[in-house]
Amino acid sequence: MCARFANDEMAAVQFMQGRGLMHDRRICPRCGRYMVLRSREDRDDVRWRCGRKECRKEMSAKTGTWFQGCEQPIRTMLLFIRAWAEKWTTLSFCRGSFDMNEMAAVD
Repeated sequence: MCARFANDEMAAVQFMQGRGLMHDRRICPRCGRYMVLRSREDRDDVRWRCGRKECRKEMSAKTGTWFQGCEQPIRTMLLFIRAWAEKWTTLSFCRGSFDMNEMAAVD
């Protein structure tokens, strides 16, 4: 399950959406139109973007979820959640597998 998400941020976001952990649609807070989910390869990020040409407001896919403020990519958090469920969560495991420091693992 998790191997396919290890390098694909959009797939990890879609997996979380399918389980109700992330928004599956957003309304633009600026103009009220529907937003489109887009992958930002240059930033290794998935963002919502307003479809209205005159607006183009963007926000992180993490905005308004419990992932908001988390610096780790969603795919890393998905793997971390799996590890947590399997009780593979020693600090040394998190540091080696997810490149997380002590504060990130505890948050």
